[in-house]
Amino acid sequence: MMGLFAFVVFTAQFEYQTLRNPTLGLLFPLTACGFVYAIRRVRSDTPQIDKQIMFEDIPSSGFELLDLQRSLR
Repeated sequence: MMGLFAFVVFTAQFEYQTLRNPTLGLLFPLTACGFVYAIRRVRSDTPQIDKQIMFEDIPSSGFELLDLQRSLR
């Protein structure tokens, strides 16, 4: 609930400031691109082996067949 409230207040305040000064409208996309670039640079240092999914156990079958003929003999 607090996240939604903070998001609503932030976007409303940003819209108000952008309408008062349109050059601030350019600041938000540039900042967002900067964050995306920084995150990509940090993740590019991760070794490739850590990006792959490794299963150490053999997965069990999705279902098992019930053999009623064998139990009746």
